[in-house]
Amino acid sequence: DDIQPINAALDTVLSLSGYTFDWRSNGKKDVGVSAQEVLQNAPLCVETGGDYLSVDYNKLVPYLVEGVKSLKRGIESLVHGGEDRKSATRRKPGCK
Repeated sequence: DDIQPINAALDTVLSLSGYTFDWRSNGKKDVGVSAQEVLQNAPLCVETGGDYLSVDYNKLVPYLVEGVKSLKRGIESLVHGGEDRKSATRRKPGCK
């Protein structure tokens, strides 16, 4: 019953970097994010097990969803703000 919105999701996503790396166990190339970075910014998305940390990528998805929504709100604000400025300019006498 303790459901809370994710705050500053976009900031959290922007604080992370994507990396390519080789697995020590088999040398296979892979991509991911740093568990240490995730731990600092979204600790609920990190699993601890033995001597290592691992990222639960499924738990990162809500941050991505909220981050995209935040970007959309920003874009809409710019678009609508731009329309307001254009219409205000058209209403001024002597403006072309």
